[in-house]
Amino acid sequence: MPIEHTFTILRPELGDTEERLLAKILSASPGTSDEGTLLASASRSVSTSSPVIDLSRYSGVVLHWIISSASGTGGLILFPEHQCPITGTWNRFWNYPASPRTTVGNLMVQIGRGIGTQSGGGLTALGLFATLCGRMRFTVNHADASSYTYSLGRELIP
Repeated sequence: MPIEHTFTILRPELGDTEERLLAKILSASPGTSDEGTLLASASRSVSTSSPVIDLSRYSGVVLHWIISSASGTGGLILFPEHQCPITGTWNRFWNYPASPRTTVGNLMVQIGRGIGTQSGGGLTALGLFATLCGRMRFTVNHADASSYTYSLGRELIP
């Protein structure tokens, strides 16, 4: 799939200051990340995988996992998975959290340049220093058949 580029021609005007030129450049620049939804908020009682995303052009990905309704039993675990280019099979290379999550909460996971583990203000964050694989998906594994409501968003970092 070809990569599409959008260009904006900036034309300096007589009397433009350095600050005005900088403002023109910044307003014409694309955002610093590519954001989107991997799993829309919904009630689920079985393990669910996100669509496959191509991370080959990015240095990192930030996942926003929002669990808004929890049964309190069983629990959920997030598995990043990469696809073997030879066999097409999906391989899990770690999981988060270490033990199943049975409560509501907002969790953030950064893969790429590690940020360490942090928590506070209702947010738990995990940084994982790892190389991104080209084709990845993210699976939320249910430990039992109880119902959970959650969503999974992503920010791709150039």
